Amino acid sequence: MELGRILRTFERYDYIIKASFQKSSHDDDLKFRYDALMNYLNL
Repeated sequence: MELGRILRTFERYDYIIKASFQKSSHDDDLKFRYDALMNYLNL
């Protein structure tokens, strides 16, 4: 889920955001590449 718009709304009303966590497509791509490397090394 995209949190960018929600975080900007909180900042607009002077809320302090200490941390935010979200899964991005970059994480999926990184995991796919890691799994492919491990598969290659197991040959």
